[in-house]
Amino acid sequence: MNRVQHYISLIIFTAGFAFGVQIPNFIDQYSKRVDAHLIEATSLFSGYQALANDQQNGDINALILKHETSSDATFRAEAALIRGLQSNIVRYQEEGAALAAGIWPGLIHIALKGSAALRQETINSYSANLPLNFDALTCGFIMAIVFCMLWELVLLVLRGLIGRPRRQRYINTPHKPSPRSHSHKDRPIRHA
Repeated sequence: MNRVQHYISLIIFTAGFAFGVQIPNFIDQYSKRVDAHLIEATSLFSGYQALANDQQNGDINALILKHETSSDATFRAEAALIRGLQSNIVRYQEEGAALAAGIWPGLIHIALKGSAALRQETINSYSANLPLNFDALTCGFIMAIVFCMLWELVLLVLRGLIGRPRRQRYINTPHKPSPRSHSHKDRPIRHA
């Protein structure tokens, strides 16, 4: 391996490590956003729940139904808001439970089932740091290895596409003597 390739490999390893240690930090910041949205939705919903407690024996669905069947358009529109808050609370609680399951289940949840809006919010206001805990170091080394393996794969493909022609090797082929190696007596006789 030449020096340039060696230095590029070191840079790729370092970049992979730096990226990997950010994964637990990203999950933490995403989780804090989920908690903040849950607190906000619960706070807004609590007023409607108090109203349901007073007027509908605590049944929020009965309050929503009363709003939906109201002749007043404002109350009908409010029914959709209450349902939205109710579903948001359930969604944020489920997200919180998925994130509490650990770093790898949390990462998979964010990548596959997480809220796209919350993911984008977290990316937009992401604050990078260098946590030196077990999860961060583990993620860092795993990502460094993955980055290096991808780099080696790229090099392998490039060598295959634009690599040097290889010499053909002949194995167990009989040796053919060159014309100059014939002995004097093997030469054909010329007649004059």
